[in-house]
Amino acid sequence: MRLTSDGVLDGSFSVDGVALFRRCMLVRRVAVADDGRILAGGSIWAGGGSGEFYPTLSRLDPTGLRDVSFGDEGIMISPPEPDYWSDTRGLLIQEDGRIVLVAGGVYPEGFGVGRFLAT
Repeated sequence: MRLTSDGVLDGSFSVDGVALFRRCMLVRRVAVADDGRILAGGSIWAGGGSGEFYPTLSRLDPTGLRDVSFGDEGIMISPPEPDYWSDTRGLLIQEDGRIVLVAGGVYPEGFGVGRFLAT
């Protein structure tokens, strides 16, 4: 959500001051690009009784609306290796605008780093 300097919801952001990240169960990291676009790294449950989680990356435009030009209608889901539970642990935007997402493993322990070519 975005608040005004008076501490109330900013109705000009998203539809009602609150932006929802589609298909993201848990947001762990947020980054704002120089152009005002907002990135959120999180995770989504893989479903089907697997108990696995996949790292996700969502992007909003500066007004808080889903950036449909990014990934699949504003979200990228990165399935990990089989039997490897994963979750977003780090997120940054490089000087060239490229996105780096760090995903940490739950079992077996470890981590992965993904660099997105999209800006």
